[in-house]
Amino acid sequence: MRALSKRESRVVAVGLLIAALLLFYLGIARPYVSTYRSYQQTVETLQERLARFQAIAATRDDVVRRLEQLHDDPQLARHYLQEESIALAAAELQQYVKRTIGDGGGRLVSTQSINTLNLAGVRSATIKVRMRGASDAILRVFHRLESSHPLVVLDNIIVQSTRRGRRARQGGENLDIRFDLTGYVRPAAS
Repeated sequence: MRALSKRESRVVAVGLLIAALLLFYLGIARPYVSTYRSYQQTVETLQERLARFQAIAATRDDVVRRLEQLHDDPQLARHYLQEESIALAAAELQQYVKRTIGDGGGRLVSTQSINTLNLAGVRSATIKVRMRGASDAILRVFHRLESSHPLVVLDNIIVQSTRRGRRARQGGENLDIRFDLTGYVRPAAS
């Protein structure tokens, strides 16, 4: 093995220095820089979220004031069931649906009160309803339920034909309908 000249040793030294710097950058500096950038983006995203939440929180007093105005509005009372307890409100809802189905030309088969979850202070009464009728009667009943007072919500609607073939085309009571009906109980005065 021969000895390197001064010029060759300088080139090799510069090459080794570049290789060492490159290894340092790729092995140590680059991961730290990448992690720093990632953390910086996370901080910026969280700052934007915080600014949005602070803007929403700044409207709290206005929202609370508006809710109090709505709570005191006598026109709002017509949207609620009149009874204050959930059990009595469910009974009121059963009478309401019985009357509405009868007036709409359908036939009430059964109603059953079911337990409901009261989320965020909203109290509601829910009943399961089973009825029979022709499609035009069902349309009238659903329209009356959805467009009158108290405010009710129809959910989990299942419609099945009870007759098949030629008899079903002749009209009459050929649909069996099941649905959940939820009415809301007026919040207690605070």
